[in-house]
Amino acid sequence: MRLKSRWGVVLLILPLWPVESFGIDPHVALEQNLIQTWGVDQGLPQGIVSSVVQTSDGYIWAGTQEGFVRFDGVNFVVYDKAATEAIRSNITRALLPARDGSLYAATNGGGLIHVEGRQIHSYRMTDGLPSNSVTALYQSSDSTIWIGTQKGLARRQNDRRVVLVASGEQLPHPAITALTEDWSGQLWIGTRQGIATLKDGHLFRHDMDGFPTEQILSLCATRDGSVWIGTQGGGLLRYRSGKFRIYTESDGLPSKSPSAIYEDRHGTNLILIFRPPGLATRRYRPFSKIVKATCGSGPHRA
Repeated sequence: MRLKSRWGVVLLILPLWPVESFGIDPHVALEQNLIQTWGVDQGLPQGIVSSVVQTSDGYIWAGTQEGFVRFDGVNFVVYDKAATEAIRSNITRALLPARDGSLYAATNGGGLIHVEGRQIHSYRMTDGLPSNSVTALYQSSDSTIWIGTQKGLARRQNDRRVVLVASGEQLPHPAITALTEDWSGQLWIGTRQGIATLKDGHLFRHDMDGFPTEQILSLCATRDGSVWIGTQGGGLLRYRSGKFRIYTESDGLPSKSPSAIYEDRHGTNLILIFRPPGLATRRYRPFSKIVKATCGSGPHRA
């Protein structure tokens, strides 16, 4: 069932998706639109959602601590240990909708899960992963699937083989927290203690050259050539043309810990989710604080 304009997603997710996908009128206040919620009573296996994505067939996928689900707007299909032997851990840390329409799920202890139609395949240490605890996923412009784990970086090639790229010892910290690709094809690797980059097979550590050394919570490369870096307690950094700009509460941010960064499809808005909860946007001007409230509160201007 293809989803186009029938429903919305509650909390802070709603404003981040394209208007056409959810039928939200930009000229109407959000509280005037019908917002429906789905939880455990409606079929969600667990109430804490770690990731929400949409595949090209229109299905919505959500990751939880008790498996991940596919949602058609009415019913949930649960993917967990009870559903298939390929899934060894229910704790889902990240989801990646691939360009071929399939879905990848990063699990804690169960490796990488690949859902391709009715086929479900898993990749674990025996298949080349440096760890069965997968923490971050990214598909680069050449369709390579990059797999961040607790003990280094791997990639799934187009021939379906998993190849080790960087061991934990080669990175500022073994645990990878975020991945993105910039305009030049360079892969940015966020870890618990700073950043590394990978270009043309050459890995560079940036823990002693002015880059942030805090835990990296989020990375986003935008169309203007910037790379945005969300840190744990160190604020939001913008790296462009070899220079850094740091944004904190004095620039309108709700906190110094941006846990997720998105660019809208037009390239005009940067959208950030914060830890503790909050939401901010930026559009060719200083940041506008949209939300600073506990999860579940309605959005309001601050």
